[in-house]
Order: sequence, then C-alpha cells, then structure tokens
Amino acid sequence: RYLEQVMQQLVRAGILKGVRGPRGGYLLARERRRVSVGEIVRVIAAIEDEGGNGYESESAMGQRIIAPLLD
Repeated sequence: RYLEQVMQQLVRAGILKGVRGPRGGYLLARERRRVSVGEIVRVIAAIEDEGGNGYESESAMGQRIIAPLLD
C-alpha cells in the first residue's frame, strides 16, 4: 500500500506518468537526467507530513540508505 501511495504522489508531482491497461505501469514523465533524488525525497516527505503510514523497511538497503534521507 505504501509503495502505491508513493507512486501516485510521484504521478501528481509530474515525475512519473501512469499507464493503464494489461501492459500498464509507470514511466518517467520526463528525461531521467531532469529528475532529482531531492524531488523524490520531497514527495515522500510530504506523504509523511500528511500522516502517511511512514517508511519502514526490513531490507538493509532501505534501513541504511533510504530511511536516513527521510529523517
């Protein structure tokens, strides 16, 4: 659920675009060099501020790399 919430917010922020249908999914809405990690972190932080479920990861990568960006 958390990942879907993040993906939807990234679509609203213009970072991703959603593609519907059986072969659907998400694509970058603009060139990858024009998307910064800071933009993505700000979108996730906004979810946190709205009282989202919060980011909790059991993976080592999530705990060491992603979680500190959100603190």
